[in-house]
Amino acid sequence: MAEDQSEDRGLSLGVIIPDLSFDGGAERLALQCVRRWQTRHRITLYSQAFDPDVLDKFEISDDVTQTVISRRLTWASSGEPTERLVDTLVAPRIWAREVDEHDIYLGHQWPTYSLDLAPFVWYAHENHRHSYDLLYERDSDLVGTEMDALFTGQHPVEPDVRNAIFQDAMRQLDTHVPPRRTVANSRFTANQLESSLGLKDVDVVYPGVEADRFLEPDFDEPYFLSVGSLLPHKRHRLSIEALSLVPDARLVIVGRGRAMGLLWRMASILGVSDRIDIVDVVEDDELLELYAGCRAVVFTPVHEPFGMVALEALAAGKPLIAVDEGGFTEVVDASCAVLTPAEPPALARAMQAFLDRPEDAQRMGATGRKLVRTVSWERTADELEAILLEVHNQARAEARSQPAPAAASARPTPQVGVRLMLDYGEGAGEGLWRMPGALDDMPLAGFYASHHGTTLRRQLAEIEHCGFDFTVLSLWLDDRRLSPYGSAALRHAVDLAPQLGGAARFAVELVLRKPPPRLLESALAWVAELLLQGEAFQVDGKPLVLVRNPTQFDATDHPELTVLRYPEPEETGRLRSIAAGSGAALPAALRDAAAGPTPDGLIVSSWNEYSKGEALEPTVGDRGDRAEAARAAIAGFIAERDGR
Repeated sequence: MAEDQSEDRGLSLGVIIPDLSFDGGAERLALQCVRRWQTRHRITLYSQAFDPDVLDKFEISDDVTQTVISRRLTWASSGEPTERLVDTLVAPRIWAREVDEHDIYLGHQWPTYSLDLAPFVWYAHENHRHSYDLLYERDSDLVGTEMDALFTGQHPVEPDVRNAIFQDAMRQLDTHVPPRRTVANSRFTANQLESSLGLKDVDVVYPGVEADRFLEPDFDEPYFLSVGSLLPHKRHRLSIEALSLVPDARLVIVGRGRAMGLLWRMASILGVSDRIDIVDVVEDDELLELYAGCRAVVFTPVHEPFGMVALEALAAGKPLIAVDEGGFTEVVDASCAVLTPAEPPALARAMQAFLDRPEDAQRMGATGRKLVRTVSWERTADELEAILLEVHNQARAEARSQPAPAAASARPTPQVGVRLMLDYGEGAGEGLWRMPGALDDMPLAGFYASHHGTTLRRQLAEIEHCGFDFTVLSLWLDDRRLSPYGSAALRHAVDLAPQLGGAARFAVELVLRKPPPRLLESALAWVAELLLQGEAFQVDGKPLVLVRNPTQFDATDHPELTVLRYPEPEETGRLRSIAAGSGAALPAALRDAAAGPTPDGLIVSSWNEYSKGEALEPTVGDRGDRAEAARAAIAGFIAERDGR
């Protein structure tokens, strides 16, 4: 039973943090608050593992009780979806039995959100990102390993589908989370929680920073610093690509993770390996020295829930160069930070400016150092404590599902589509980036991974902006497998389609490289299953699959699809292909292609086939001129087509 509460002893508070054997961002926030509450409340820390050095670092006193709870059954360090599902489903139920009674409970990190304790406050450092916004940002090695098994043997399997199943299972679990008060580390995270879990009325309490720990800044060295784990969603590749555009700069990357080899390969291919250091282990004092000596801090993650690195840059008296997304954008402004699109040229321009004008870096760094004084751990602890006191005898939170997206309206024929190449690996030197001519002009988004959700969202938004009615997703099928990156991209595109625009109606093009008949049949069956789940582009009332370089097969074996050999010189009434060129020639080409018997569709080739010089996608060289020319041409054609 909980101890009797008295005014001078405060609350009996149970704080549950899954792992205190290290001090990551979430653990740091929790311990900074406990450090300030421990003289006012009776606190018990619950964790699977404690490191005494970590507790000493944050001056946690012996008055704070430490209680070890059971380790998660799988200790899901590998990120396998089945392991995460087991942890989420089972671990909180075990922990709830091991936690004593307290006046109030505070949970940090996943999966404490589903603890059946009351009254309970959940501090959300992020949504469960592997299940939601990072579901489609997977390592190329992992994608390749899983997708290799798609069409091997007599009974093709589909390992990648586990992620979709896991997401569905997680969402079903989320609907059964007990009521509680939810606090997020940023408004950005709060919005993510609303979109992924349906949570509304989420409070925001920002993390702080110990500004006094940082050294006096100097600006003598022309290097830039990037701090963060070496994982794809941290997008260190953007910093490396930007470095390739800034000849006199150097870059230091500090972080641990499995992508180190990939980053070094990219640096070598882009010719910057002599101007970059990637360091996986540094002591606190070394990191403070790196912050003090850099010209600026570069920060490029995907949808960072908050981003402690941003505050550390300001505390170090250094300007921040960062992508304009994530929670940290709520606490920095133009006086101390340069926020850019997630594009290497934009990052490079900011880096070059600070190289050319170190006085600007010094001025912005000084401004940031003043600003960060208001972002203290005292403020964080006080605001979170006020919420705990407010919900002492109550818990309140809501979980609502989002309404289903409206069905896309039908459009008249002929409809205009564009071909999208999918097999671009994960950075320069992989996949189609290895093809001759592919590196002649860098896309504005950098040498992207086409199977990542961020890439697909951007490309489909740009395709929608151009006015295309549908998108032809192109992937190859050789004598042993369907392209792994392309297969993953196709699945992700279909999953993402309800959140995207009208251009997210898909046809599929299979580029055949002498596959055996059984493999071709399996591939067509798998593609059909996917397209029938979504809003596919249809011909004759059925999803369309184009077969390029066809071998012998009978399209009538697939009554659920319209399968056409492409291009079909003998048939003029179904589909017609138009070379993209510069975009300026499209008006005449569209009119000519639509002349005579009305075809079902006109396919512009292509959005991003760089090896053939056919690319409407915005690049560093053209800054979107080709795409804008295509947009004007399609707008004119559609207006004429629709009789406007």
